[in-house]
Amino acid sequence: MNRLPYFLLTATGIVLTFLTIYYGFIYDELSVSRNDWKKREQSLGKLDSKLQEVAKKIESAQGSSKCDFNSECRIVGLGAKFCDLYKDFIIYSTKDADQYKLLKLVEEFNKGHEKISNMSLSVSKCGIKPALVHCENHVCVPQL
Repeated sequence: MNRLPYFLLTATGIVLTFLTIYYGFIYDELSVSRNDWKKREQSLGKLDSKLQEVAKKIESAQGSSKCDFNSECRIVGLGAKFCDLYKDFIIYSTKDADQYKLLKLVEEFNKGHEKISNMSLSVSKCGIKPALVHCENHVCVPQL
């Protein structure tokens, strides 16, 4: 009537069952989680590269902000919105900017920047208020 071998057999069975469950489910779940982070990192890298390309195109479409009148000066929000304000703004002139192309590129940039903001774990400060712009010495500038 030695119950010790029965107890060891039962305990060994329980341990083996636990290890099977752990490595079969929990360990795989941790592995999937690590893969998700790698995918997220890769996606962020691709988005960042794309945004850099779009930023160069924006700079080209922006022109040199030459103006003759205040009515030619415009400002547009750039980046994701935080607290209903944009992170940055660019000033351009309807006189020398490719306005249609510029606004399409800004929209693409803003959507990409919003995706990056949603995917990253950082908390951003509120955006800034846009400045009023005017034509000074034939160049669009912010009013101080």
